[in-house]
Amino acid sequence: VMVNPGIFKGTRLEFVQGEHANYAKAVLEGRATEELADIICQFFKRFPISLPDNEEPSVEDLANVNDKAPDTE
Repeated sequence: VMVNPGIFKGTRLEFVQGEHANYAKAVLEGRATEELADIICQFFKRFPISLPDNEEPSVEDLANVNDKAPDTE
């Protein structure tokens, strides 16, 4: 049986895989919803909707991400 490889590739896949341990810990601590919201927010700071799925963000763009900065509306 062939397993679905998913849609994430490149730095998107690295990001999602890198958050797995944090999410698993949050599930055990009963705060999965909050952690998932944080992960989604962090994901879109790195990979905005305006960035095509087949395009990687630049190293400079990723270096400029500040997860502690307030989100713009």
